[in-house]
Formats: sequence, C-alpha cells, structure tokens
Amino acid sequence: MFIKRAKTEPHALTHIYNTFLKIANTSGGSSVSIREGLLLSLMLNASGEECKFIIRFAQKSLKIGASELTMQTALARAIAMTPPQQAEFPPAILKARDSESQEKGLEELIKKAINQCPDYDIIFSILLQYGPAGKPITYLSEICKIQTGTPVKP
Repeated sequence: MFIKRAKTEPHALTHIYNTFLKIANTSGGSSVSIREGLLLSLMLNASGEECKFIIRFAQKSLKIGASELTMQTALARAIAMTPPQQAEFPPAILKARDSESQEKGLEELIKKAINQCPDYDIIFSILLQYGPAGKPITYLSEICKIQTGTPVKP
C-alpha cells in the first residue's frame, strides 16, 4: 500500500500526547484498527525526526522494547528546539547548535523530575508552561519533588 504524505506543520507536543492517550484508552472490538489508524495518522503527518521518536515511544508503550530514555531525550530536544511559551504560533524552531547545550541540562532535569514524580501528565503540563513568555525551567524541579505516597523510580 502506498500512501502520499501531506505537507504539514510540525506536530505540537499536546497533539502527540493526546493521540497517545486516545490510543491507550481505546477499547472494544475494533480497537486494534482504531489504534493503528491513530498511529498511522501521526506518522504520516510527521517529519523524519518526529516519526523516529513517535515510533520509539510507541514501541515502549506497546511493550516491544524501546527505551524510556529515548522518550526523555526526545522530549528534552523538543523543548530545547521549540520552547512552548513563545509569542507567535507556530513557535519558532531554534537551530540545533543553539539548543544543544540547553538540551543536555533539560534532559537531566526531566530525568530527575520523572524519577521523583513519575506522572507524565504533571510533567508535560509543567513543560508546556516553560518558555520565553512563560515560567523558567527551574519551575519543573520546584513542583516535581518527592512526596509522601508517590512511588519514586530507583
């Protein structure tokens, strides 16, 4: 089967996250075909770099072997290259060499936050508040702390 890819804008993190939530919450007799359709629509509208990380994340959530570290690296890179709280939409994409140093620091912050507060819903909502017109990235470490009753990762 040959499918022609449409020229589209880069995916927004919220769109990818919401699509994966739909995939996770789909149940019933035709759930497999619905899940395949949702994943296919994500991949068809993704650039090469985006598609690579979407597939890697799907492999982890489908229990067939990709690493959670890949997803954390992709998330740090996405936030470093396109900080969410920018004045214009779609947000400007920074050059890779400009965001490389920031990417390493973000990756460490995200890993620490996930280890102390393993709720991606909280972490994503905080990361979406970060940017030039939003909160500083240190806000993530202020909110994602070890709390009584919340399991932590080793």
